[in-house]
Amino acid sequence: MSLLLQVVVSGVVAGFTYGLVGLSASILYKTTGIFSFAQPMIATLLAFLAYFLIGEYKLSYWVAFPLLLVIAAAVGVAVYYIGFRIGDGHGQFNLVVRTLGLFLLIEQFIAWRWSRGEPFAFPPLIEGPSVSLGAGIQVARQTIAVGAVTVVLLVVCYLLLTRTRTGLMLRCLAESAENSAVLGMPRRRLAAIAWAASTVICLFVAVFNAPITNVYTAMFTPFVLFAFAGLLIGGLYSWSGALIGGVVVGIAVNVSAAYWKPEIGAVIVFVLLLGVLIFRPAGIVGRTFAERL
Repeated sequence: MSLLLQVVVSGVVAGFTYGLVGLSASILYKTTGIFSFAQPMIATLLAFLAYFLIGEYKLSYWVAFPLLLVIAAAVGVAVYYIGFRIGDGHGQFNLVVRTLGLFLLIEQFIAWRWSRGEPFAFPPLIEGPSVSLGAGIQVARQTIAVGAVTVVLLVVCYLLLTRTRTGLMLRCLAESAENSAVLGMPRRRLAAIAWAASTVICLFVAVFNAPITNVYTAMFTPFVLFAFAGLLIGGLYSWSGALIGGVVVGIAVNVSAAYWKPEIGAVIVFVLLLGVLIFRPAGIVGRTFAERL
């Protein structure tokens, strides 16, 4: 029983990271209509940049992380204006294919410039012995830190979206692009802000996982399937659903790896995904939208 509880706790924390990747994609989809497949590879790029600052140049987290936040936001804005602002009227399929191209572009750039000698060891966020939660459950301090920071990040996102003018405009854009255009909102500037926010979330995913997986080109390859499966299970149109779906996926993957085989976890996840798409297409907490024909 203690093993099951420990596996579930670690699965919840792993699900947080899946959920953050899904949240990053959901923010873009709701505000720009673009379903971006590039988020895991953007997180990989930011993980390498974090490694250079913290691992190579020996900057402390307190110095490096604010700098990385600025870099991540700048990368998001640059990606939008260079890769998506130009020719943004060519249709959603065109823009989605661009995200696949961006994924491959970043992957090949990293393989060309930085992959020699990988994987690279990333300094731990928090050192020290594991913490006992009772009932024989031992949790690493870094795992606790990841869970706590994720909760704080979600609270901050909620406050920004509900208590700030820009956040309210983003929500309006997410609900109806037509109404936001009628109200004269700067749609393209809001899209750039959405890309910046999405990329900052990718930074958190990168820093959370780099000490666990080390830094290498394919470090987030599993996230491509599991994170987007969690997003669809939770609800593509729901930011809270992204996190809930990620937790469901994280628990399924961890429990199957502990008691059976890791491959069974993928089978369970995609059986769940198929069932949700058949019986509840909007996701666990998603909303169904009616369209007038």
